[in-house]
Amino acid sequence: MKRSIALAALAAGLPALHAAAEEAYKWPLCEDIKPLLAAAEEPTPFLALNSLTPNGVIPGLASLGPDAGKNCRTYIAGTTEGIRGGGQWNFAECTVWYPMSGDKVSRAQLDERRTYVAGILGTCEALDGWVFKLPEFETYATVEESWTNPETGVQVAVEREEYRGSRSSGGEVNFIVRAPNPSYTPPPAPQ
Repeated sequence: MKRSIALAALAAGLPALHAAAEEAYKWPLCEDIKPLLAAAEEPTPFLALNSLTPNGVIPGLASLGPDAGKNCRTYIAGTTEGIRGGGQWNFAECTVWYPMSGDKVSRAQLDERRTYVAGILGTCEALDGWVFKLPEFETYATVEESWTNPETGVQVAVEREEYRGSRSSGGEVNFIVRAPNPSYTPPPAPQ
């Protein structure tokens, strides 16, 4: 009898335990991107965030791990008045991973780290309803996985950038939140 009462009490508490476990399993990156997504929705994306920081350098996202760059940066391609020039995107970018000086890095290492961060982003509720895009083709230089907000055009991407030279090779993995530059004017179409 005591055992059946204990089992009934345990069963009654399972939904609460399950909900608590789901709440505990939240990636910190999913919370860290929310202010960046809000900054991307400003009339001139990232302008307010950029104005609070020296030279566009913002604190790094701790959730990207100890290997991440110590800082992230913002880039403002243009304002609504056009005072900062052209470029299609305003963005915030963080270096997620880069090899230590002198270390050789393989494309497989870079892609593993890119895929890891993209896997975390795939769990973020803030990106629900966004359009996910895998790399169309692999090149030696830049490959990214991205999510696009179909209503605003804001994108979240994880990019692998590989460098190859005659004397050295290397690369890095970057995390980017970008928004269309409101003052961008596309170049005229060739005639």
